[in-house]
Amino acid sequence: MFSGRETMADATVQHPWLGKYPSYLDWNMVIETGTLPELWDEAVARFGDRPFMEFLGNSLTYAQTDALVDKAAAGLQQMGVVKGDRVGLFLPNCIYFPVFYYAICKLGGIVVNFNPTYPPDQVEKLTEQAGVKTVITTDLKAVYPNVGPVFEKSRANGGALQNLIICPFAGSLSGLKSILFPLLRGKDMVKGISGPGITTYKEVMSHGSAYKLPDLDPTDVAALQFTGGTTGLPKAATLTHENIYINCQQAGRWFPGILDGQERILTVLPLFHVFAMTICMNYMAMRGGEMVMQPNFDKDNAAKAIGSGATIFAGVPAMFNALANHPDVQSGKIKLDALKYCVSGGAAMPYEIKTNFEKYAPCSVTEGYGLSETSPIATANPVGEEPRLLNDKINSIGLPVPNTVIEIVDENDSAQLMPMGERGEIAISGPQVMQGYWARPEATAESLQNGRFLTGDIGVMDEDGYTYIVDRKKDMIVTNNGFNVYPRDIEEVLFSHEAIAECAICGVPDTKRGEVILAAVVLHEGSSASADDVSAFLRGKIVDYMMPDRIEFMDELPKSQVGKILKREIRDIYST
Repeated sequence: MFSGRETMADATVQHPWLGKYPSYLDWNMVIETGTLPELWDEAVARFGDRPFMEFLGNSLTYAQTDALVDKAAAGLQQMGVVKGDRVGLFLPNCIYFPVFYYAICKLGGIVVNFNPTYPPDQVEKLTEQAGVKTVITTDLKAVYPNVGPVFEKSRANGGALQNLIICPFAGSLSGLKSILFPLLRGKDMVKGISGPGITTYKEVMSHGSAYKLPDLDPTDVAALQFTGGTTGLPKAATLTHENIYINCQQAGRWFPGILDGQERILTVLPLFHVFAMTICMNYMAMRGGEMVMQPNFDKDNAAKAIGSGATIFAGVPAMFNALANHPDVQSGKIKLDALKYCVSGGAAMPYEIKTNFEKYAPCSVTEGYGLSETSPIATANPVGEEPRLLNDKINSIGLPVPNTVIEIVDENDSAQLMPMGERGEIAISGPQVMQGYWARPEATAESLQNGRFLTGDIGVMDEDGYTYIVDRKKDMIVTNNGFNVYPRDIEEVLFSHEAIAECAICGVPDTKRGEVILAAVVLHEGSSASADDVSAFLRGKIVDYMMPDRIEFMDELPKSQVGKILKREIRDIYST
């Protein structure tokens, strides 16, 4: 068991958030610890006949999924997977992901979550960095070419990756769909995948369901979670069973209206993403919920799923923006009435997007904050007994989840705490914080200092303990006259312009001034505005040194697979 009282290394640290929680939440509460196989086995015992996941019409109960998990574990063990082996999941959302995830965990293996859109050269570096011996993937053309050549090269050269398991995407579908997919979508599949070291899903599942369980401890490593890789090669955050198990409870206590065995969570975030892994899959299993999985975010499919009874939606701001502007949502043809909780993370939620979405939903959008390194949830805005925010502090990422300490430290000296209300780097300590970065001791030493994880985010805390993100430390722009400019300060104003649908502020190189402020803007369909119009709108609303030097209009902003705006790509486009 774990409690905040047992972990506060410095009794002099001020915790202004104490006493600010709703009555059902105790920051100091005792939290049980455990392993992910224990979490899964308990879920199967309690909710065996309940649906666990639905994917494009194919629905499986907890018991049906568990039968597949046991077969997968037996097959992996037959292939030689043992405790501590790193096994890669190179999959989009599909039924294979949870099956192999829990199978790997039961064997004491370490799940390595890959974004299946990573290019081969990056996959090669990451598999070697993590020492991945086996990768599980699918036959989709959008996926296999990113890992297949890496496997072939590694096997030929004696590299780490020696085994590849191929899962037919059609097998994720039900009945007639599984038959028609290869016929109608054959061009989207890679055919004839075979060779030394390649094993089919059917072969893996052909060894019965008996396997030997290893001794597992909650402090054993469960997953390697790659960071976003905003600068250089992504690092692999080392997360233990305890990190993830506890974070499920920390997050779960936040929402009092969740009913065991009755919730349906729309899962459009990819399961390789830490938020979807922990909340959509593991936490929902803990509560007997059902994942309504979709292979990616499509505003039409997402709106229909919510209209058909999804009770929880977790997404990033761009997804909420797309749904709020969906014509069928705006007209009332699709109603969002079934929603009990909406959670936004991954990027700061512009207030305009939040309030626009809430016009159509019966609940508030709860903005939270977390990172791969914190399993991921560290803070959230508390919800009252009704599904509305207890204290709607505009643009806040909320209060620390139980047993978690948030501090604002000096950007140049993490041992120094900043005074209340002053900007600094957000630092986190708590039982959900990673052990470090796999095989990256220098990066670990840079990020874990004085018992805290240094996030790289700039923030400020108010007198009630609510934290506000100012911006990413790396996104801060230094003007030629020495002023620090935080992009979000400008973006919040731009979002209030009626013609602007999306925007991003970033610094781009300039031969004369070093770095200048660029505003990338996407207009609402049917709207018009010029660069002069945008500049005139900003003038008087922000200080002069924050005025963009360049305003560029784009059809759409580049985004990652989880919907985060990729400012590095905007910089690349306009730096040439």
